[in-house]
Amino acid sequence: MHRSCIIDFDEAAAKLLSILQKQFRRFHGYSNSHILFDAACIDLAMFMNDNGFETEPQIYMLTKHLFFKEKFNGCHFYFTDSLHIWEKQTGLPLNNKGVLINLAKAMNSIITREETEKYFEDLKFSKNVIITKIHDISDSTFYFYTETIYVLSEYLQIDESFISKMKKSLDRLFDDRDYIIPDDIDEGWFDTLPKLPLGLSWNLLLLQEVIRYNEDIGYKPLFSDVEQSPYRLSGAFVKANSNATLVDIIYVYTDKNFGLPYRTSTDKYRILLRQAGFIHGSEWFTGMHKVFNDPRFAFSNENKNILVRKQI
Repeated sequence: MHRSCIIDFDEAAAKLLSILQKQFRRFHGYSNSHILFDAACIDLAMFMNDNGFETEPQIYMLTKHLFFKEKFNGCHFYFTDSLHIWEKQTGLPLNNKGVLINLAKAMNSIITREETEKYFEDLKFSKNVIITKIHDISDSTFYFYTETIYVLSEYLQIDESFISKMKKSLDRLFDDRDYIIPDDIDEGWFDTLPKLPLGLSWNLLLLQEVIRYNEDIGYKPLFSDVEQSPYRLSGAFVKANSNATLVDIIYVYTDKNFGLPYRTSTDKYRILLRQAGFIHGSEWFTGMHKVFNDPRFAFSNENKNILVRKQI
């Protein structure tokens, strides 16, 4: 539809600009088709009725024409995925991930699950968008600080000097040991690590995240083969060139502390492993036979009992 065929075109353009400017102020330079349409239904109801604009895509495309193609009133905004509207080019991905990063930057690079959910709810987005982007273990854009607090990884300014200090501290911690159980790390050792910005203090989860996503440090966390949530603590740290699995380490630990063969109930064995620091909270509460899918571990009585065999 040509602009000459649209009733009150310039007046509507000015109102759309006002809507976007308010939304940019509220959402840190961002808007989208959902909240734009909701606002237009209130502020431009008569205009939409007179011109037959009834749907969200129609309002989005009209707005894109005005502020991308025509640059109405000297304003040039950026439109992506038939959804997003950006006040400026910021260098961020112009997609859902970019929305999340944009929020984090506006919040000093540390965001909580609660405030992120509220932000996305106000933007008329599904919470699953957050979960998918934050919990993507193949993506190190965010580090878990706790289960519900996330740190923008670039905020830590991890450079060669940072990695070198991390490696030296871990080398001293291992001191020829084959593995370290996270719970065995003394609190005072964290003081040997690089200082974090804005008073952030180290914890086991952040340590694990930094080690996991920076291979040059030379160490890695070990998990069971059974899928776990990405914010769970690992069972052990080993050197990056180690071929040991978490099951290997638990086997050696059981032999050293209880002797082999070792028989007990599955529940008691789980408690022993939790006390040792290999697992945390309610992990492995069910399905331990899947965790120890290994000939050195045998289960009986409907998986209620376990035998740790002695290797010949």
